[in-house]
Amino acid sequence: MNAKSEFRVVVKFIPRNTMNYYERVYCIGRNHTLMYIDLIGNGYDLLIKPMQLTQRHINVFRKKVIDGSWDMIIKKPKKSEIFASKVK
Repeated sequence: MNAKSEFRVVVKFIPRNTMNYYERVYCIGRNHTLMYIDLIGNGYDLLIKPMQLTQRHINVFRKKVIDGSWDMIIKKPKKSEIFASKVK
């Protein structure tokens, strides 16, 4: 690809399951900053329609992972709690 050239990328989305889909695709070029595009898709049918996933949701998630606060949202059980649940 020559300098200052343009190209088009066509993405075809055919969901197999009723769920939200997310993928970050990176593009690396010589002597250029790293570029990426976030691909977000929502698969649904007549009966099940999950809440729409937006770029805002992705940004909040990435910020929490970088800040390290994601561990506070997902409670990790202590070893004693795991042992107690196995004894019952």
